Amino acid sequence: MELIEQAAAEVEDGNSPAADTDNGQPKSHDYDPERRLWTAVLLQAVMDWQSHNVRAHREAEVFLLKRPVDLEAVCHRAGMNPDAFQSKLRRLRRTQPLAGLPGMVLAA
Repeated sequence: MELIEQAAAEVEDGNSPAADTDNGQPKSHDYDPERRLWTAVLLQAVMDWQSHNVRAHREAEVFLLKRPVDLEAVCHRAGMNPDAFQSKLRRLRRTQPLAGLPGMVLAA
């Protein structure tokens, strides 16, 4: 899972979020609940893509690699570049077998 989080961090698109927030804290990925939510959606999709559950894997692969408009919207809301995100996924697919995460049920 660290590799997935590292890949997600590497593809953030360089535009730093606005520094103004209601509480004076800098608005970053860690403090923005909406960005955290959409990052979690992407993370779950990647975990499903790596799972042994055939249906979850197939649905996640369509979402992640066939580039529907939905993926682009989710990536932008998560503060990530969709092209860079997909590039990292393709590289991950070439370099590592999709072994899933042992002992975890990722989709029902």
